Amino acid sequence: MTPAKLKWYAARLAAMSPPEVLHRVREAGKKRAYRSDTRGWPQFDGAGSRLADLAFLRTRLATGADAGREALAVFEAGRITGLGQEMAAEMPGLWFHDPVSGTAWPGAERYCFDVDVRTTGVGRGDVKFVWEVNRLQFLHPLCAAVAQSPDPARINRLFAVLAAWAEANPPFRGVNWFSGIELAMRMVTFTLVVAAVPANRLSEDQTFLLNRLIAAHAFWLERYPSRYSSANNHLVAEGLGLLLAGLIAPDAPHAAQYEAEGRAILEGEAALQIFKDGVGGEQSPTYQAFTMEMLAFGALVAAGLGRPLVPTVSDRLIAGARFLQCLMDEAGQCPKIGDDDEGRVIGAPPDREPRYTASIVAAVAGLTEMPALLPPAHDAHLRDAIFAVPASASRATDGLHVFADGGYSVARREIARRQTVLTFDHGPLGYLALAAHGHADALGVWLSINGEQVLIDAGTYLYHSGGALRNALRASPAHNTLVIDGQSQSLPSSAFSWSRRTDARLVEAAPCQVTGAHDGYRSRFGATHRRCIRHVADGYVIADSLTGAAGALPVAISFLVSRLVTVEQADGAALCHLHGLPVMRLAPPEGFTIRLVTGERATGRGLASEAFGQVGEATQIVFSGALGDGVAETRLTVLPRD
Repeated sequence: MTPAKLKWYAARLAAMSPPEVLHRVREAGKKRAYRSDTRGWPQFDGAGSRLADLAFLRTRLATGADAGREALAVFEAGRITGLGQEMAAEMPGLWFHDPVSGTAWPGAERYCFDVDVRTTGVGRGDVKFVWEVNRLQFLHPLCAAVAQSPDPARINRLFAVLAAWAEANPPFRGVNWFSGIELAMRMVTFTLVVAAVPANRLSEDQTFLLNRLIAAHAFWLERYPSRYSSANNHLVAEGLGLLLAGLIAPDAPHAAQYEAEGRAILEGEAALQIFKDGVGGEQSPTYQAFTMEMLAFGALVAAGLGRPLVPTVSDRLIAGARFLQCLMDEAGQCPKIGDDDEGRVIGAPPDREPRYTASIVAAVAGLTEMPALLPPAHDAHLRDAIFAVPASASRATDGLHVFADGGYSVARREIARRQTVLTFDHGPLGYLALAAHGHADALGVWLSINGEQVLIDAGTYLYHSGGALRNALRASPAHNTLVIDGQSQSLPSSAFSWSRRTDARLVEAAPCQVTGAHDGYRSRFGATHRRCIRHVADGYVIADSLTGAAGALPVAISFLVSRLVTVEQADGAALCHLHGLPVMRLAPPEGFTIRLVTGERATGRGLASEAFGQVGEATQIVFSGALGDGVAETRLTVLPRD
């Protein structure tokens, strides 16, 4: 076992409770039992002979065909795109080809759980680039075109891809059977295929193939659920996959069991992973949107077949949409807080969606028939048709919105004739013991001015192959908060876990002032960090204090600005320009020095990952000084248009 793999196991064990350790031991035994299974697809020959009639979804897909026209043209020209990468649809070894590293991942020659996807490093690359293509979401626009006009050539093309995938990926062999969330996303694709092609246009062989695929995926999903510290968005995905399997292949031997298990997961996790105030437990707006898209699609299909989910699901979707709408600026953009791996349930490339969260809020507005939930703007997408999104827009009201359960306050104000949205984090690091997708950004702030993200998050970069830079971008020095002696509040131990973690808390909220605190530095420095955000006429005062410290401590207060923003030092402050015009002034606390940092890969400072797999230089404004019993006040001034 490699040192990297040992480190990963140590980090995971540290996050596990004794019951989880026992669960993992039992799960390992179940995985070993199938290592020598080579029966392949024939073991699912008796999966069923009928598929559900999803006429309601076929109608909606057909109306969305135009939205996927560009993506369909790319595919029919022989190209596939995913996470910004492009490949030939007919290339040999497509299903295992890493488009970034150029290497091949294991296929049928290796048992899925013998494939190391976590500690591969830079040699093989990040497995997400391979998995993205194997979600088969590039077929979604083709499904819409077939639903609009069931052309035999396009139907045959659809099934040729499914047959090619099945031939290269026999059950439980190779990298594409490793992760349940990947199986679940393929189940969504199978559902769209079932919806797109009328039963009287399906040949016996095509029906047989679909039933085989559905049965094998459902069997593997049901066998290895994500439990305990892993029961985050992965569990929601697995619940969706099981629910769909039970609904779209209703006469399969275990259909009722799969539907019941999937239903129980979605109905239970909706109430756990979206808090009552609408904040997602993962502490990431984009992961919250991904989870909500799963819940919404499950609710849509179940209701369309006359088997709706419990009202709790729609209630939490509505609450989640209200929170995300509140985060949005006038252009429909949310701050990218925490991780964002660009996961989608419904795909229609061009695959990168900068306003994905807005699209999901729109989908919930359509699903629940509540136009007031619509975002101020979003990009046209196939999911608009699937969820019957109204052709209008809405926005959250101005004022201070406090989400005490989830740990955010959002100030929406017009300042100096500019519309601003400031977000303040006083909540937990992340969800469950792993906090896998949270960042060490306690008491951090993000700011949008006139539909432009100005104060931003460092971003995600990569997952398993991100190495030290992945952890640096998750740590506190890369975020818009205060750090003591260059140390992070919470300390990453691997790509998705922490050796030391801290949660922030709301101390006080008043009409024009919010205070939060965290104890992440207490054991090392004896200090509790408190931050108060106070509204003033032309912006904000950000007041930082340390309580409990024996004396003055070296601190740095940082602000990472968008790569569209240029910064200069002027009159003892940092003057920020957007599109060449002054937009914001940051004045440091008295006695603090100013440093403009770009491109520090060791600390993560001055770097911004705007999309998965990408990282570039940005400017980070760092105010450095000593802080003891007093208060360090940073003045953020929004400059008028003129």
